[in-house]
Amino acid sequence: MITMLIALGCGDKDPGDSGTNADSGSNTDSGGEEEAFAPTWGTWTTVDGDIENDTCNFPDDGGDTGSETSGSDIELASTGEGTFTIAVDDEDGTSFTFNCTLTDWDFACDTQVVIDEDFDGELAAQVTGSSSPNGSFSDENTLSGRQVVEVTCEGDDCGQVTEFTGIDFPCGFEMPFTATYTGGE
Repeated sequence: MITMLIALGCGDKDPGDSGTNADSGSNTDSGGEEEAFAPTWGTWTTVDGDIENDTCNFPDDGGDTGSETSGSDIELASTGEGTFTIAVDDEDGTSFTFNCTLTDWDFACDTQVVIDEDFDGELAAQVTGSSSPNGSFSDENTLSGRQVVEVTCEGDDCGQVTEFTGIDFPCGFEMPFTATYTGGE
């Protein structure tokens, strides 16, 4: 079964009492100069929401609808002013890194392949899923976002994959997620 891999955090933008200006996404230092907002770098724990806008017709896994599931730990790391990475190590041993940009409190990440199934050569089919997460931070330790996933199948046996899984290709889905900071760099 094809699974979705990453997730991030939720909440309304609330700058709290930290001196952060939620409208500009910047802080004012003691010299009166504005500093750009930056999240806390390190380990974050994600919670995945239910799949939405599912054009793949994923089979019902028998789970309760409306429930959230624990995601995985992810690593946020600064790569420069206004840029950072989200590193994901999936439970099946695969890992990938999203390169992201930060504009005020909002972030957008590049597209990465998160599903890559070749059926061990038993079928002439290659299923690929590409994800591009985006969202916003409500404070330095909390974020919410959405993954937009596009799934394709290439090869002569894609009809068999559809018949076996019930998934129509090409297709897509969205998955909301939340994440909170849980540890140091």
